[in-house]
Amino acid sequence: MGRSFLLRFLLGLAVGDRYEELKEDPALWGEGFQVVSLPCRQRESFDFHRCCASHSIDSSQLEGCFRTQSAGGIKYAQEHCCNDREAVLMANSLNMNFLHFAECLSNCTCINQDLPPDCGCERRYVSTALQVAPLPSEWRSEFSAWLLGRRPLLDADWKRNTSLRWCHQENLRHAARVLEHLLGSPQMAVAPEVGQRFEGPHQRIPLAHAFHQRIARMQKRRNAAEVRRLFRPAVLQSATPREAGSVHVAMIASIGQPVYGRQALATIRSALFHAHLLPLHFHIFVDTAGQEDVAHVLAEVLEPELLARASAVDYYGPKHLKRIWPLLRRHVPLGCMAGEHLSGWSGVYGAPGWMRLFAEEVFAGQEIDHLIWVDAGDFVFFSDPATLLHEHIRVTEMKPGTVATHPKGSPWALQVFSFKLMRQAQWTKVVSKLIRVEWQTNRTGPAGGSREALCFMGEGMFMILLSQHHPELFGTISQEWAHEPRLPFFTGNLMMPWYLGGFSDAPEIWFNREHPGLVDFTEAFTFCPTFDEIMIHNLAVSPMTYPIFVVEVAQVLHRARLEFEYMAMDGAYAEAPAFGRQVYRCGKPVLGMHLIRQFHVDVPWSIRLLDFWSKAQGLWGPKRSVKRDLPRRLDIVE
Repeated sequence: MGRSFLLRFLLGLAVGDRYEELKEDPALWGEGFQVVSLPCRQRESFDFHRCCASHSIDSSQLEGCFRTQSAGGIKYAQEHCCNDREAVLMANSLNMNFLHFAECLSNCTCINQDLPPDCGCERRYVSTALQVAPLPSEWRSEFSAWLLGRRPLLDADWKRNTSLRWCHQENLRHAARVLEHLLGSPQMAVAPEVGQRFEGPHQRIPLAHAFHQRIARMQKRRNAAEVRRLFRPAVLQSATPREAGSVHVAMIASIGQPVYGRQALATIRSALFHAHLLPLHFHIFVDTAGQEDVAHVLAEVLEPELLARASAVDYYGPKHLKRIWPLLRRHVPLGCMAGEHLSGWSGVYGAPGWMRLFAEEVFAGQEIDHLIWVDAGDFVFFSDPATLLHEHIRVTEMKPGTVATHPKGSPWALQVFSFKLMRQAQWTKVVSKLIRVEWQTNRTGPAGGSREALCFMGEGMFMILLSQHHPELFGTISQEWAHEPRLPFFTGNLMMPWYLGGFSDAPEIWFNREHPGLVDFTEAFTFCPTFDEIMIHNLAVSPMTYPIFVVEVAQVLHRARLEFEYMAMDGAYAEAPAFGRQVYRCGKPVLGMHLIRQFHVDVPWSIRLLDFWSKAQGLWGPKRSVKRDLPRRLDIVE
């Protein structure tokens, strides 16, 4: 069916190409195609009969129809933004082209060294898309020239660097992502009958759905086989650290209800799996029930070969917490920990996390030089904690005055402390003063408002403030140590049930998809989209809704070009502040992954990842949205 659409459409172009006369109208486009995102129609208030059938150019009668109000612009828009049938035919032709692109990628095994790692699939099918969309010939020629001469996003042999098998797997993953964009789109539709305008509902192309499911099954089998190989007892035993010394790792594993030992296992187990250089010495904060739970999990659930990589496991229970409580009371307002007198805030994070701000006091008297303090449960290691410690030590040596470090852009999930340097720099005094000033002035929150913005993240906001106000003390290490796997270059519309299309209409696609940077449960890299992915995503999903017109195709191509050039120039993609603080350095190995709340509640691939490391299928997921009951005082913990 799709090939007949393409044939009919191309035959129609041969008879008379109406769009060859496409002109740039300043009243409609501003700066022509330089406007990166401008749909033909005001989609939310568009009415076909009122806007298109009347042929009126009176702007007072056409309010909510088009982006332009000038008579010339309205006439131009009516000519190019009202032909639904032609727009549907073009959209289907583009979709079929990209379906063949995914097929090309899936068949690319990287064996032919004379071809690029994707076998030239992107260049071939993007060029075809330029022919399918009847753009002005001059513009099309200029864009084709850019496509041939553009700089690569990554090294040309990036996919081949590890192995041909890995290269083929990456091409399969790329093909799956192309299909996900198409299947998450309201544009996977059939054309209406002659004389009818498009009204929906749309129909999926069954081939794309079946194709994606086949790739998903292949990837699942491959990942399962790789995990079985890596976790064979003999393989685990062969990688046991044999050097003297230990890496000290602290976490608040299970204080409050319900117990949290099985969730904390995700962090402990991933750290031990990657520990090849030095054994790990764990310092685990618990209440009485939490200690029983964690101890049971380590003894009965964790592989003995991985537990052997721990030099010691020390528990810090109610007696220790009662000793630490006066320290927190001296430096942290009780209202901030407990949420007292704060409008709209109830202190759900409780008091335990505040210990991290005073780590050198909490562990006073112990023979510990350096300590990694990490979130329990929603943090997964993808590299050796000893490598993290070594990077921290290098930073403190290269930047005198630095006494603690955090991953750049993410100071809340992971910190590394050097206790001797912290005491010399009077860290506690600095932190205490910062807390006091912020609490008294409330300069972080709204003027005259509550201190909710200051306290709602527990100690997390003060970690951010420390990184901002005292970067000379609290320095940075590689941001990949606390990678937060958002995809800021892709829209969230794929999940929205009220959106026409999206994975709400194909929930199995949403369930089976994997994060594009996750190779398997033990390996990940920082993903940045290729040019074709940016283009297909914006054509299929955002900001367009069905149908799509040729002027919009031109704008999407230009937008994709700008975004790709930005990434290729810097080798990175910076999040907008509304998303977060990260800069995604394309292709860099992920060293640790911080899966913030939505990732262990709503996102299937990350729930599978956490379930794997916790060794409990179904442990994470929507039920985790229920907040735990955490104590607001340490002196009452039992």
